[in-house]
Amino acid sequence: MKSPRRRSRTTSQVIVPLPGPGKGQIGVRVGRLLVYVANREALGAFLDAWGQAGALADEAFGPDLLLPTVGQAVSAD
Repeated sequence: MKSPRRRSRTTSQVIVPLPGPGKGQIGVRVGRLLVYVANREALGAFLDAWGQAGALADEAFGPDLLLPTVGQAVSAD
């Protein structure tokens, strides 16, 4: 029997340093994992990597895994 899937809590926010805007980071939290992204190149690399991971989902988890597109929430119903 499969256990019900539980959606991890996610949060994204700008982390502004004390010196001022423009040199901040973006913090992305998924469940207990927290990633700080320091610049646009790093953000692009993460997005590319997660896109590649999404393409492997059916092979790794089976075809019944429903993957949301970026910015789309998925209900746990």
